[in-house]
Amino acid sequence: MKNFAFIISLTLITFLFAQTPQVMIYEAVLRNESGQILANRQIEMKISIIRTEVSKTVVYSETHTLTTDDKGLISIKLGNGTSVVGAFSEIEWAKGSYFIQTETDLNGGNDYLFSELVSL
Repeated sequence: MKNFAFIISLTLITFLFAQTPQVMIYEAVLRNESGQILANRQIEMKISIIRTEVSKTVVYSETHTLTTDDKGLISIKLGNGTSVVGAFSEIEWAKGSYFIQTETDLNGGNDYLFSELVSL
């Protein structure tokens, strides 16, 4: 009986740790066109997750208001922003390849400029 309880506990622990993450960490250092670090600056960033298998469909998008640190670093918990399209928890990660697209307004508004497209 003790072995059975141990196996059930082990299975439950494995199941709990095998869940899809509800957030992902995204970090970047922001620089201007001249390559200078944008330190201590409030920005607005829109991050989208794009599925590449079906004509680059945006499956999730969210916005964040951020302030860079002394070295221009930002750190985002993707999945905790203000949702624009879809729900992070409903992304079907096993359905194909995905990219993260970032767009940034360096003046803190919503006049976004394309920043980068990164494969997941």
